[in-house]
Amino acid sequence: MFDATISQIAKKLDAYLKNCHICKLTNPVPKPKFQMKTIPPSAPMRDLSIDFLGPLKSTGSLGQKFILNVIDNATRFIFPIPMKTQQIEETIDALTTQIFMKFGFPSTIRSDNVGNFRSNLLKDYLEKLNIQMVKSTPYYSKSNAPVERSLRTIQSSINKLINMTNCEWVTYIPYVAYTYNNSYIESLKSIPFELMFGRNPNISMDLFLRKYNAYTIDKDLTTIEIQERLAVARELAAENYKEFRNLKNSAIPAVEPQIFEPNT
Repeated sequence: MFDATISQIAKKLDAYLKNCHICKLTNPVPKPKFQMKTIPPSAPMRDLSIDFLGPLKSTGSLGQKFILNVIDNATRFIFPIPMKTQQIEETIDALTTQIFMKFGFPSTIRSDNVGNFRSNLLKDYLEKLNIQMVKSTPYYSKSNAPVERSLRTIQSSINKLINMTNCEWVTYIPYVAYTYNNSYIESLKSIPFELMFGRNPNISMDLFLRKYNAYTIDKDLTTIEIQERLAVARELAAENYKEFRNLKNSAIPAVEPQIFEPNT
């Protein structure tokens, strides 16, 4: 009899709390996790993302305190650039001399909707080059996730190297970038270097053995055959990334919305 009474009280209390108007007005509402669709880029250097790291603890010999990280979203190939400031004029100069003049002009550049990236000067400059500036989705940090993940890797690597050798961090940037660009990316099932250049990088042992790593590109292949092989490799990477994202999204639990009912 006592257990039955406790059970009835618990049910009434549960019903009251579910329909408590004050509780629903003041309690935090859980944010539903929407499945954001990511459209993989179709070719290298067509869609880039940019972000800043810093200010770093130590200053470079030329006054560098920041790293402007540029990442190609199709291949995950990174271009970390040491910077003195985050000022838009220096950013424009770095993009022009270190990216556009060496690798060509992209069709899209993505960034966070914060800081100097909101500058009309940058937007106007890119528009003159027919480059679209795209801001990441507000309140959704994963919309610019590739560049943010690579920044975390760069920062972690630099901190470890500084602690091990106590040398200037700027000297490590090329080595960190090389290691990252030749590391296996699970979501793409490939390495950035291979997707960018169509072959694995030559290492010192290849030079010692006088061996050139052809892999995708071979001297006996025609230009059309090379392009076809590169297209297939990048298409597979895009499909692998899409499958990877679908698996991650399917693991996100659905959140039931709160329904307001009149008090009983």
